[in-house]
Amino acid sequence: MVIQAPATRGTSRLGVTVSSRVGNAVVRNRVKRLVREIFRTRRLDLPALLDILVIAKPDAAQISHAQATSELERAFALAART
Repeated sequence: MVIQAPATRGTSRLGVTVSSRVGNAVVRNRVKRLVREIFRTRRLDLPALLDILVIAKPDAAQISHAQATSELERAFALAART
């Protein structure tokens, strides 16, 4: 799930929430690192300044880098349109 709001500062920011339902600490940290890395590489491609919150669901434990990239790019595009 992705929640977005107009940025309150001069840059886009990211927040990541991964609950214990996703997995143990190793899995949760892997998911957070993956999301942060994708955001870091795509931050300048966002058409607007946004504050974005990503809430990982339990299925996120098995996601690959390619799947995460495509899902987050689609979510960022949808968030930027609204």
